[in-house]
Amino acid sequence: MRAISMGTPVALRFGQKKVPEWQTKGFPDQHEFHAFQKWTQENHRNEYGDGLGTNYTGGDPLFYAHKTHYEYAVDKNPSKPWIKPDQTCCGNCH
Repeated sequence: MRAISMGTPVALRFGQKKVPEWQTKGFPDQHEFHAFQKWTQENHRNEYGDGLGTNYTGGDPLFYAHKTHYEYAVDKNPSKPWIKPDQTCCGNCH
């Protein structure tokens, strides 16, 4: 039997499958999530798609917005600039 430390995520301690980050943040698939991450890095934006150094009431924009990361990002950037028309995968999905 394998020892489980208290630092192990709760889902894993109780035998549940770990939910991928792209799902917990509300993205429709891992490809768009990785494209968004790449776009934020290349365009000097924070994890929400806002400019670096943006301050938020409550510590993050989702505190009062009651939205997922994805919903917030799309509301702020309706054209989804992280999606390239000819791009099928970001290369980080495997």
